[in-house]
Amino acid sequence: MKRERGQRGQALVEAALFVPVVFLLLFGTYDLSTWASDKVQSYSAVRHGVRIASQLGGIPNNPGFPTQVCSGTLPLGTSVTSIDAQIVQVVLAATANMSYVTLNEIDIYQPGNADGSYVPGTDKANKYDGKGVLKPGGNFLLNQRCQGPLGATPKDTSVGVQLVWTYTAPNGLGFGRGPITFANLKDYSVEKMQQCAGNCLPF
Repeated sequence: MKRERGQRGQALVEAALFVPVVFLLLFGTYDLSTWASDKVQSYSAVRHGVRIASQLGGIPNNPGFPTQVCSGTLPLGTSVTSIDAQIVQVVLAATANMSYVTLNEIDIYQPGNADGSYVPGTDKANKYDGKGVLKPGGNFLLNQRCQGPLGATPKDTSVGVQLVWTYTAPNGLGFGRGPITFANLKDYSVEKMQQCAGNCLPF
């Protein structure tokens, strides 16, 4: 009898030690899996956004043929906000299913770094808040989004789209200490402006 009681006591102690560890692993795994899912969706969002940006291009800036400064596909008078709104809309749509996330900023920029990352204060950029509202101080104009025919000078420029977001782990990674926040996570993607060999506006 004493042995059975001892075994039961041992089992209770083991359970008391084991159960919290199981919950820690379960809740922590859930937090990490939702973060990983959000990371994939964030990168997918900027990929979609930059693809639209490269296709839309800019407006011509041609002083006269045969001197070509920059050609484009959009008519003169097109506003940068109307074009950027389409890019931002694509990004926001692609992030709609992200969990425990706050969108902080969407940047549409002209990358200068070799790796394509956005350099604040150096790269020309238009910044939008997490709801798609334009922030003041944008300087990435449509006539800077070159889409010259193949072999043109200057060569086509690149465009980048960056998403800045915050993830809040709902279970505190399983430690039960309240939400743990990872702020200012960044994902970006860069593409060359697509060639407009057959669809540029007349010079």
